[in-house]
Amino acid sequence: MLAAYADRAAIELSDPDTRAEQFFILIVGVPQRLALLGGREEPMKEDRRLKAAVRLFLNGCRTR
Repeated sequence: MLAAYADRAAIELSDPDTRAEQFFILIVGVPQRLALLGGREEPMKEDRRLKAAVRLFLNGCRTR
């Protein structure tokens, strides 16, 4: 998916596979760690964190 957007010049990526991995880690990292410890974020906090992660990632891929 990221490669398709990069091909259309909607985002700027030098290595779509690595960027997809980084995005996955941003989104899944905290919930995965909490699940391993038997916990979960409050829904509002999780929503804020996810939106911030998506914003951070997309801002980093924004075409100049």
